[in-house]
Amino acid sequence: AALSFVTPDELEELICGEPHLDFKALEAGAQYDGFSPKSDVARWFWEVVHSLSAQQQQQLLQFATGCDRAPVGGLGKLRFVLQR
Repeated sequence: AALSFVTPDELEELICGEPHLDFKALEAGAQYDGFSPKSDVARWFWEVVHSLSAQQQQQLLQFATGCDRAPVGGLGKLRFVLQR
C-alpha cells in the first residue's frame, strides 16, 4: 500500500533511471576543467557524441558513469565534467 501512489512506469524509472538519453541536456549542463565549452576539443567531443547511434551513446554513458541509464530527471541532472 505504501507504493500504491506510484505507477509501474514511475517505479521502473525510480529504480532503473530514465531510458531516454538526451545528450543535448547533458551538453547544456556539462562543466569544463582545463578548457572552455567553446574550445575546439569540447566542440569536437559533442559533435562526435551527437553523431553516435543510440546504442553507442548508451555505451558511452556506461563507460563515463558506470550506468547506461539517465538518472531520474534526465541527463541534465547528471554532473558531467570534461577535464584535461
